[in-house]
Amino acid sequence: MVNRLLSGTNFSDKNLKLDLGKLINCSSEFPQSIITQLPEELKNNCYKASWLEYKSIYYTKKVLVVMETNLDGSVFGEIVFMLVGEREVPYFLLKPLSTIGYDSHFHAYEIEGGNSKDNINIVGFYVTEL
Repeated sequence: MVNRLLSGTNFSDKNLKLDLGKLINCSSEFPQSIITQLPEELKNNCYKASWLEYKSIYYTKKVLVVMETNLDGSVFGEIVFMLVGEREVPYFLLKPLSTIGYDSHFHAYEIEGGNSKDNINIVGFYVTEL
C-alpha cells in the first residue's frame, strides 16, 4: 500500500475497466456542435461505454461530478456520454447543472438541472481534468 501511495500507481497495470459498450463513429453519432468540442483522438472512431472504472472509481451515466470549484462553490455536471479513445483515458460529455446553494448543516449542495433532453449545453472533459 505504501508503494502504491508513493509511486502513484495501482497494483495492476491497467487503470481502465470497460463494460460491453460499442465502437462508434462520432461524426455520425453526435451533432456538429458536440464534435467540434471533441479531442482529435475521438472525432472519428471511439468506444462509447455505459459504465467504466478508472483508477478504482466507478462511473456511469447520470452520475454527478464536480466540473470546477471557485469562490462561489462548486459547479456540477451530469455524465451524459462516456467516450474512450486510444489513450485509454475516459472523456466525459457533461450536462452542466446550476448550483442553487450550499446547506452547511447537511454539508450538501442544492443543484438544479434542466429538464430538457437536448444536447445544446454539453461540455467535455477528460476525467483527469475534473
